[in-house]
Amino acid sequence: MPLVTEKVKENAEKCKNCVMQRFREYLIFKRNTAGRGVFDKDTAQSLYKGTKALVDIFSKLSCNLCPYREDFERVYGMTPAEYLDKEVANLGVVK
Repeated sequence: MPLVTEKVKENAEKCKNCVMQRFREYLIFKRNTAGRGVFDKDTAQSLYKGTKALVDIFSKLSCNLCPYREDFERVYGMTPAEYLDKEVANLGVVK
């Protein structure tokens, strides 16, 4: 097991709190509150599906280019994209 220093932990937290990941969580929140805003529930669901596909692609690209990715893998044992996919699955959100 590689040595995990305090700096490695800080870098992993920076990666975990990435803007793309926050945007992904925002989309999940908006999906759960669909139908309560301007659009009806069906329209909100279809917009969510298209937007989620784009955000997934961009988040995986940004995770691959992230300078903190290696530190994240040291701490959590998986890439940020894999970790966040599991986190979403644990929330009970259907992909």
